[in-house]
Parts: sequence; C-alpha cells; structure tokens
Amino acid sequence: MIWSGTVYLICISFITVESCQQNGMTCGSEWIKQLETNQQGNVVSGSKESLRQDVLSCAKVRISFGNYYGDTQFAYILNGDVCVQSLFHISKNGWDKHQTKAYWWFLVVCTTGNVHMSRWYVGSHAQPSTPETKVKYSARWFTRQISSDSNPQTPIFCNSDSGSASCGNIKHLIRAVGNGAEIHVSHVNGKQGAALEFSNIAYNKAKTIVSGTHLWHVSQTIVANHIEFQQNAYWWFNLCSTDGTRDLSRWSVGEHTDRGHSNDRVSMKWFADTCWTLAYKNDKHGEAIDGSLEFLRSAILVGKRVRLVYSDNTYGIEADQLVIRNGHVTAQVLGHVSKANLQKFQNNAYWYWQNVATTGNVETIRYNVGSHTSRGSSNDRQATKWFIDSRPWVHAYSNSETGTTTHGSKASLIQGVKAGKMLRFTIKSPNQPNNDYVAVFNADNADLSPDENDLGAQHIQSIGLTKDGLYNVAFGSKPFWNFMIATTAGKVDETRWTVGVHQSQGHINSNSAIDWFVS
Repeated sequence: MIWSGTVYLICISFITVESCQQNGMTCGSEWIKQLETNQQGNVVSGSKESLRQDVLSCAKVRISFGNYYGDTQFAYILNGDVCVQSLFHISKNGWDKHQTKAYWWFLVVCTTGNVHMSRWYVGSHAQPSTPETKVKYSARWFTRQISSDSNPQTPIFCNSDSGSASCGNIKHLIRAVGNGAEIHVSHVNGKQGAALEFSNIAYNKAKTIVSGTHLWHVSQTIVANHIEFQQNAYWWFNLCSTDGTRDLSRWSVGEHTDRGHSNDRVSMKWFADTCWTLAYKNDKHGEAIDGSLEFLRSAILVGKRVRLVYSDNTYGIEADQLVIRNGHVTAQVLGHVSKANLQKFQNNAYWYWQNVATTGNVETIRYNVGSHTSRGSSNDRQATKWFIDSRPWVHAYSNSETGTTTHGSKASLIQGVKAGKMLRFTIKSPNQPNNDYVAVFNADNADLSPDENDLGAQHIQSIGLTKDGLYNVAFGSKPFWNFMIATTAGKVDETRWTVGVHQSQGHINSNSAIDWFVS
C-alpha cells in the first residue's frame, strides 16, 4: 500500500452550465494529446510536466497504445513520472468478441514505458494460466480539463488534516454537490501525488460535511521508478471527507475476504466541474417538478452523460447505463458500497446497485463484495434530479444492423477516437424502431480492427436487465454482469457472468443498429 503517510488533495466538480457562463468558464474543453512516450519512457512529443500538472488539477486522463484506447480511474505521480490504472476491461478474442472464459484485465500504464497487466477470473480469486504480463510500450496520453480550457483549476474548498478550512467556502461546495457534477480527487506530497474520481458524493448540510467515495482502485505497490499491481490483489475503497477524515476498506478481488479496514486524516483540496445542467426533476410518484422529460430523453439520444441527485437531494452519482422505455428513463447506478454512516464504510461491506427511474421507482439489490451472497433487495420511490453533461457531443456515425452507414462518416468517428475523445453508443431494439426501447452506454475501452477501418467498443459496468411493467426495467432474479462489445460492423457480442461466481449465463451474438458519439 503506498498512500500511507502521504498528504492528499481532492478535486471535486459540480455546478450547472449557467454557472459556467457566469464565471467566465467554458464547457467546451477539448481533449489534448499532452504526451507521447516511447518504450523506454522517453518523450516523443509533449511534456511530462504538462501531464503532471493536468493530473494535479484533476483533468480527465485517457491512454492509448497500439490500436487500444481506454479510460483511466486512478493516477499516481512518482518522482516526475505518471502511472495510471485502467481497470475496465474483460478478456477479448480480438477486437470484436470476448473470450470463452471471462477474466478481468487490469492495467497499470506508466510514462516510464512500463505496462503491468494483472488478470483475474470474473467472480473468482483465481487467475488464468498467464496471471500477469510486464511489458514496455510506447503510449499516448490525452487530457481534458474538467472546467476550463486553459486555466488551472481553483479549489472550491480546502481542508487541513485536522478538518479546518484553508481555502474556499464549504457552503459553496455543498451547493455544487446539489447541482449535480462529477468529482475528482488528487493529492500531492513533494514529488509524489495521486488523482482519482469519486464514484459517488454525499453531504450532511446540518454538519456541513461533504464525503466522496472512490471505488475503482486495485492494490498497487512501488517498483523501482514505477507502479505495479500487488500480487494478491484487492479492491481498495476510499471514503474522503471535508473534515479531514479518510476511511479505507479493502476486499480481495473475486472473493469476500476482508483485507483490512483503517482510517486516517489527510489534507484535501476540492475542485468543482461546472459543466452539468439540470434537464429534469421528478417527484417520487414520477410527476414532473422541473425541466422536461422530453429534453432529458433528447439529450440522452445525442450522447449526453447523465448524473443523478436524489436521497433528499444529498447524494450524487453518474449513470453507468441508461435505458429509455416507452418514454421513461431508467439509470443503472453501480458505484456504491455500503456505509455505516456518511464517513465510514460498513465492516462487512456489500455492493448495492440501483435502477433509478423517472417514474419515481428505485430498485436496489445488495450483494457481498466478491460473493453471490445476497444482503437483500428493496423497492422505493424517490424524487430525482437528472443532470446532463453540458459539453458538446458529436453524433459522428451510425450503422445499420448489417453494418452499412446510415449517418456520418466511419473514418471521422475513428479519427475522433484516435484523438483521445470519449466514446458513447446507443443500441436500439430491432423490434421497436420508434425508440420505445433504447439502451445507451459509455465505451470503457475501444479497439480498432487490424486494418483500422472498424472499431469495437467494450462496455463493462452493466448488470443485466429485464422489463418491468410498462416503463421500468429491473434486475433479474439471478443477477449477472452483462459485458458487451459493440462494433461499427453492426455486431454485438455479449458475455454474461453470474455476480460473485465464475459461472457463465451465456454468450450471445447479435446484430444491431448503433449510433456513435464522441466528446
């Protein structure tokens, strides 16, 4: 473990597009190729220092090597170099289909040229015959500022490790949380630092405390001048609060084994991304309170990401997938682990996953981390605010079920991916052509075909859904991960694995019309 004894800085971002404009900021920040390194970690173009500064100002970071492009979930600065974790990959057989036996393929990529691949079977603490690979790759590093095109981020709030305010106003941060944006975290201590994005954010207005949870982090260690995964890997959950407290919960990858629960105090700086705007608000009965459901649907269908604020307006999270069914929207949100209170994880941690709908329905299922042991399920009704990403997205391409072009240019889409841009796609039900059932996904990673004329986008963060009534969708009776590769050839490859067990629930190949969007 390598965060012990270091000082942390946290970056958080929220507020609407109107606030963006009022503060003279832009929501059109472009992706920039900040650095390219060769196999030895030498600079081919760009600057390691510029990349480091972007990491510490909480910019989003994407990586590429060869024909592969991926998001990152955690960044670490070590003696002038940057290493990132890119976790959302499932084993593939080429660019367009999954392998028969699914395993997680975790990546650490460093500007030293070092790449560490750690493999773990889905639903198991066992590894395939090649458990890891250590190689040297040339890599390209892309960044995008979270609020401003050119200016470094200014903290909205800072706290010391004792919890005293050292900059900003906690009330401004709480207001930002209520206005819906994504949250990032960075820390700095001399020549070392780290950056990550909160999976969810919550606050207690009476106590004036904000707490952010980061879940997508696998145990790592320092090796010489770079970072690698630890051999006996565990999930390393972080819960950071504005009073300086930090709670750490560790659970083995693929089994319900506690690897330690601890807490400490750290200094933090909180940054706000201002590029989200309210599209719609419904009450717990599904009635409109503010905005327009049609506007929300239209935004989703042109590629916009969506964040939700609910639980009495004190809790924010981004949708992992979106479904439009007969006019209503359901967001699946998976980025939760059980907490004892606002600032502490439960000792016996479980995932809780939700489907939150504009009908007011909220379905929750709970499973022990690393296990198929259920901790119960429930249905509730809640008022929800729906915020959309106010940055521009471009509808770059559409293909038919047979892979023919129906909109835009495939070459333009591929060029956008090569430029490091984020990628989203929609899959329409072939039996419901009037958008009566549309699913929308983020591409966690993308591969180009060998001739670079097609691409396959993999989506990881999805639990399988069934139809529920006229408008809602729901988890099945035996929940499964639904890993997907969608391609510009119109092919969709899905492999399904029981939650918490290395057990296949089917490998399905189909064809679909797909719309493709780049940020």
